[in-house]
Amino acid sequence: MDSRLEKLNVCVCTSSLDHVHFIGICGLGGIGKTTLAKAYYDWMSSQFEGCSFLTNIREVCEKKENGLVYLQNLLLSDILNGLPTEVRDIHKGMDMIRSKLCHKKVLVVLDDVDKLDQLKALAGKNNWFGSGSRIIVTTRDESLLLSTYIECRIYRVEELSYSEGLRLFSHKAFKSTHPSKEYEKLSKQVIAYADGLPLALEVLGSFLCGKSVNQWESALDRLKEYPNKEITKVLQISFDGLEEIEKSIFLDIACFFNGFEEDNIIQIMDSCGFFPEIGIRVLIDKSLLHVDNDDKVWMHDLLQEMGKEIVWAKSRNEPGRCSRIWNYDDLCHVLGHNTGTKVEAIVCCFLEPKKLVCDFEAFSNMKKLRLLILQNLVLEMRDGQTLNIEHLSKELRFLRWHEFPAKYLPSNFQRGGLVELKLWLSKHLWNNAIKPLNNLKTIDISYSTNLRKFEDFGVVPNLEKLILVACVNLSEIHPSITLLERLTILNLKACNSLQNLPTSIGGLKSLNVLNLEGCVSLNDLPEDLGVATYLEQLILEDCRNLVEIPPSIRLLERLIILNLKACIRLQNLPTGMRSLKSLKVLNLEGCVSLTNLPEDLGLLNSLEELNLKGISVEDRDLPSSIALLENLKTLSFCGGRQWNNMMNIIVGKGLSSSAGLFSLKKLELVSCGLGNGAFPENLGCLVSLEYLNLSNNDFSHLPVCFNKLSKLRSIDLSFCRELELLGPELPPGLGWLGLAYCVSLDMFLDPLMMERRILVKSFVGCLKLARRQGSERTALTLLKTHLQNLPSERFDIVLPGNEIPSWFTRTNFEPSINLQLDPNWCNRKWMGFAIFLCALIAFQLSCNDSGSGPWIWSNKRLSTRRGLSGGFPSGSPLVNVCAS
Repeated sequence: MDSRLEKLNVCVCTSSLDHVHFIGICGLGGIGKTTLAKAYYDWMSSQFEGCSFLTNIREVCEKKENGLVYLQNLLLSDILNGLPTEVRDIHKGMDMIRSKLCHKKVLVVLDDVDKLDQLKALAGKNNWFGSGSRIIVTTRDESLLLSTYIECRIYRVEELSYSEGLRLFSHKAFKSTHPSKEYEKLSKQVIAYADGLPLALEVLGSFLCGKSVNQWESALDRLKEYPNKEITKVLQISFDGLEEIEKSIFLDIACFFNGFEEDNIIQIMDSCGFFPEIGIRVLIDKSLLHVDNDDKVWMHDLLQEMGKEIVWAKSRNEPGRCSRIWNYDDLCHVLGHNTGTKVEAIVCCFLEPKKLVCDFEAFSNMKKLRLLILQNLVLEMRDGQTLNIEHLSKELRFLRWHEFPAKYLPSNFQRGGLVELKLWLSKHLWNNAIKPLNNLKTIDISYSTNLRKFEDFGVVPNLEKLILVACVNLSEIHPSITLLERLTILNLKACNSLQNLPTSIGGLKSLNVLNLEGCVSLNDLPEDLGVATYLEQLILEDCRNLVEIPPSIRLLERLIILNLKACIRLQNLPTGMRSLKSLKVLNLEGCVSLTNLPEDLGLLNSLEELNLKGISVEDRDLPSSIALLENLKTLSFCGGRQWNNMMNIIVGKGLSSSAGLFSLKKLELVSCGLGNGAFPENLGCLVSLEYLNLSNNDFSHLPVCFNKLSKLRSIDLSFCRELELLGPELPPGLGWLGLAYCVSLDMFLDPLMMERRILVKSFVGCLKLARRQGSERTALTLLKTHLQNLPSERFDIVLPGNEIPSWFTRTNFEPSINLQLDPNWCNRKWMGFAIFLCALIAFQLSCNDSGSGPWIWSNKRLSTRRGLSGGFPSGSPLVNVCAS
């Protein structure tokens, strides 16, 4: 509580002392909002002329007639030191609060507000209170504050940390700051179950206080099946106040989609007609959901448990009466017994294939089924029957079924409400005689190897996404595709039998993304490609037979990404590239037949990323206009000695121009034959450069101008076999070095290297450096020092020697290792861990002159759910594992 009180105080104190300020304490039920507000009130009330703490406002208004009038009287009485008030109606009370308190510096806490009229009646505006007043509101619904007050500081109460939770739970369960030894493991399980929710910790601590170990174990087993009613009752208050559509979204997320990406949830919920954009926002405002930095939607574990319990409670222990099915046993029951009359949604995705025997008519009883998602489920029909998709509900909006068992959509298939159809690994499927599906927006039948052609797009006139990834036998796209005026995404990635697109795609007026990556048989593109003026991404990577790009491409003024990587037969780019004024990414890596670049390439003013790795253009033929790319952030070259003067041609010219490469953040010059004289003096003027890759070049030392690169954070010098020293100085902000196989390097970094905590990505192959450092012991000391700034990504080092350092723990010579982790770690707060390995290699490397086996040390971040099992190939015995 102390840390949260301190954070709240910081939030309050950042407000000007001379103004009236409103502070909202927001969070889900049971998170400790009231306790926190009370602690602050007790701590700070002496600094105000008058104070009032109005508790349980929601409950008072629900249970008491004229509850708001009662609260207005109570507020005035508290601040006016008990003087009698005569408020008889809400409006008179508002006037009296304003007139009596407008010159007083007051502290008011409005606890558990859930409706707008409560705020308006008790603290409507800042001119109701005197200078320096603070109005604190605890609520589960953040939107109430934002819609009432022009300025309101929000403090979102977070779950307790493990140490805070242990302290609170121990206080309730043991009347102490920590559990006794025999209860430590069980206490950890309780804390994991509560997941930082103070209410749960207090309730369970009080319940378990004084009980035996056996009783604790029994209680924990029961909690897994039946949530604590006292906790659920508090949490369910927010759910009960939702509109029906919001309740449906909440229950779908609780049962199926907790932890899914927000866009994916919105797509599914939108197909069900739930208006998810506003619905999810409401749930977030009411502290029932939150979205993390990876745009994934989460709800507290106990809220999820509550949601599932709400669904199950209505079924009377009959799965067929459940509105939602999410586990295998319930699905077996429903399909095996032909029940499911109340089922609205089935989402069963299994990690391993499961079999289920049923009658196809089992789906006929599910008249309300709107959402069906099945993965890794093999249906076996009784009596040799086959699934007739016609038995699926006519209410079906969203169908996603991997390895869909039906051979095709029958001609009488009428599911006009269907919005998304995703049937991976399906069979023939499409039949041009089917009825129109006017609401269908997405078709995804990827990996359907039997699909040879796709006909009659007229039956899906409003299609927005067509995804046919890896339909390896698809040989043609029917010309009727041009009827799809709303199509935004056409993804034909890895359709390696596809030879041509329709000669005209002029009808695809809304097309944003055209992905033809890996269409190795594709010979040409439609001549009128430029007519698709809304195209933003054109992905042609690994289109090996493509010889030219149609000139009409210059009409694509909205094009942002043009990926031509590994188009090995492409010989030229069209002229007039300057008209691609929105282009940000141009990838020409591996276009080995490309012999020249358009002279106006440097006039692509929006270009941010240019990849020229492996192309055959000589450096003298590079258009000088490249130096004018003032917004360029990434520039990549690689391969051959033809680039040995490129630094002076491009970088030198670019930095001498007033509109040069001053935005460049990443520069890759790999295997370009760069020697000591290849770096222009003004290289230090790349003021924005953060990453520099000079791997496999011929220089023996870094030039002095490098220390002027003030923003440079990373340099990769791997395989620079002539490199002898790194000095005289390194850039001041450098934090990362790659030195793998710098075999000539025999002088280490400047003496301040360790003090500056520069991370060396890899010393693999730098045995000369290790010997130069003095001895094996010195090298190991270097490793130990280096680990103090441990990276979060993979790190490798080879050091000479034939013994394991004494400061490594848990050593053994087994060929593999199995680590069993505490299952209580596996929640959304613990998404990964680090493992550190040290292995003794029994064979000799050719670069190891001493004859002693080298050390390999590495660490790698991994993700897990219930444990880790890992091993090395035969011949590489694992000798150490530490986990943290």
